[in-house]
Amino acid sequence: MIGFRTNPDPDIRLAIASCSALRGHPEGMKALMELMEDESDEVRDWATFGLGEWDRIDDGIPHYADSPEIRAAFYKRLGDAYEDARREAIWGLSRRKDPLGLKLLIQLMESEDCWTGDEMAAAETLNTESDTPVEELCLRLRLLLPGSALSIT
Repeated sequence: MIGFRTNPDPDIRLAIASCSALRGHPEGMKALMELMEDESDEVRDWATFGLGEWDRIDDGIPHYADSPEIRAAFYKRLGDAYEDARREAIWGLSRRKDPLGLKLLIQLMESEDCWTGDEMAAAETLNTESDTPVEELCLRLRLLLPGSALSIT
């Protein structure tokens, strides 16, 4: 299937980008990063989602795959014209406790344009319940920022 990532049909590339089985393939991460550069908004969005969700589980706690290359792929999507792909990039960076991703997520959550996905990403980042109030999520996200003057008691 990975060979179809360059197919001229955007629907086929979308099917590859949204295929969860890709995450188990040794070339899957590279394929998703390539698809994050696709001309199709939906393909970029789904590829960014797929990379954002790429994780391993240790002792029941999710640990998201992280590397300079993964973060660079997300940083590029922060300037995407398609808002869904931008949000997926922010959520992916936040899950990896990236300071820029955390700051952008807090800004989204405090704006009038907050999406349910913003709250879900914050809860996943903090490994907490999804029904945690937005104000508490923002406070706890701020504690993850370098140089935070707040302390956990």
